[in-house]
Formats: sequence, C-alpha cells, structure tokens
Amino acid sequence: MTLVDLLSVVSSVAASAAAVMAYLGKEAVGVLQKQHDSALRQIEESHKAELAKQLEDFKKSLAFFGAVDTELRTMRIRSYSALWQQTRALPKWPQDASVDYPSLTEFSAGLREWYFGTKDAVPGGMLLTVDAMNAYKALQTQIAEAVSARGIGHATHEPLTPGDYEAVRACASALRTELTKDLLSRRETPGS
Repeated sequence: MTLVDLLSVVSSVAASAAAVMAYLGKEAVGVLQKQHDSALRQIEESHKAELAKQLEDFKKSLAFFGAVDTELRTMRIRSYSALWQQTRALPKWPQDASVDYPSLTEFSAGLREWYFGTKDAVPGGMLLTVDAMNAYKALQTQIAEAVSARGIGHATHEPLTPGDYEAVRACASALRTELTKDLLSRRETPGS
C-alpha cells in the first residue's frame, strides 16, 4: 500500500471515528438533558409541596389570630362601653357645674375599679392598647393633679375651676378617642 492509500485509509477511519464520536456525544447530551430535567422536576415538586405546607400554616395562623382578634374585640366592646359611660361625668355640652373635687376623686376611684376589674368583670386595663393606656394614665394623672392642687383631703364641695374641669374633660375625651380607634368604630364605611 502506498503512502497516499495509507493516508486515505487513516483519513477515512478518522472521519468515521469523528462521526461515531459526534453521534455518541449527542446521545450523551440527550441522556444528561433527561437527567437534568428529571432533577428539575423533583426540585419543582419539592418546592410546590413546601409552598403548599407554608400556605396551609399561614391559613391556620390567620384563622387563629382572627379568632383571637374577634374575641378581644368582643371583650373590648363590653369593657370599653362601661368606661365610656363613666367618662360622661365631665360633659363638654353643657358643662356640669355640680362636679366638685370629691366627685372627681370618686370618678378616679371608679376608673381604677374598671381598670383592675371586679370578680364579675374582666380587668379593663389589660384590654387597652398602648395608646389607650397612655390616654388612661393621662386622665388619672390630670385628676390627681387637680385634686392635689386643692389639698389632700379637700372635702368642700367647691365646684371645679374652669381650668381643672377643662383639663380633666379633655383627657377623658382623648381617652374616648383612643377607645374608638381600638374598636375601629369611627372609620369610614366602605364606599363612603
């Protein structure tokens, strides 16, 4: 065999080998692609299962907190109604000229009884939000300041000064405003 023939045979074998390698390469790529697709489907299914579990847990949490919120709202309505009625002691229109310092002390004691509760009533203080609690404290502080300015044990039935009346009345009004915020009772109705 001549060198040219030999080179021709080698070239033909090389071409055949290249063709075989190309075919096997395509097959190998196809096998790898199938393995990759299978792994992706498994990961996707795993993620779907995890998302479904998280969604179910989220729904359970919403249901739980919704029930707690509904119960808390019901308790607040009952308790806040009693507190609201107590704060009528100092109306703005018309002002009650009969309110004196001893009655202001009684008003404070009634608020304290509501706050700590009785054996028949839930302590109202534990139902207050932070803002409502701050308003309650401001009211009790203003009452204490008004009464102490007149002297401890001031037993005369002297009407409140206009300044004391307005200061305590404004604090009671601020407390009522916070109660309505807690209950969402003064918000706009949908569509209005």
